[in-house]
Amino acid sequence: MSTDIMMYAEIEIDGTWQILREPPHDLDPIDSNTRQPDLSPVYYDRQNYELFAILADERNPTGRTVDNRLFEIVAAPRGLPEDLSPELGDALSGEKIAGWLLLAEVLEFDWYGKVMQYEAMVDARVAHLFEESKPFPTADLWPKYIPIGYAVWDCDGVTVRWTDTYAAAAEDFIDFLEKLRQLGEPSKIRLVFRFW
Repeated sequence: MSTDIMMYAEIEIDGTWQILREPPHDLDPIDSNTRQPDLSPVYYDRQNYELFAILADERNPTGRTVDNRLFEIVAAPRGLPEDLSPELGDALSGEKIAGWLLLAEVLEFDWYGKVMQYEAMVDARVAHLFEESKPFPTADLWPKYIPIGYAVWDCDGVTVRWTDTYAAAAEDFIDFLEKLRQLGEPSKIRLVFRFW
């Protein structure tokens, strides 16, 4: 059974939380008078079990780490906030596996300093590319005739280990955070997410 995430961003304006929408380049994202109601909400919706573990202790351990080690989490799960924006309040009412984090909390987390060791099986022809203390080999090192990938369970291949930062595990989520940082004060922006 797989798990997915849907993440929205809210911004606090004049003491109330509003869903954060992606502003056109010529609009001030903080000025609610210039906000257009038909803009899409800012969201993130990738399937990344390592990220789920780090953000919300969901699917932690992921089954991909050496000895099934747990990822450190940004903050203990806290459910949905009571002061959700009206749109999210309606959309997420009754959600059981949901939570929130301030953007400031997520940005303060040591994404590049924390590391995790992984173990998986790969094609024997690429096993030499792996070193236990180094990151997953980059695409330029990988032979073009062998698909880049690994398997956690039952695969013909060789068991290898590598070490990566939490930022590498989070993949494009780090870019999403940088995008949000541009839209307002991190202590006034929060990420609201649910899993299903």
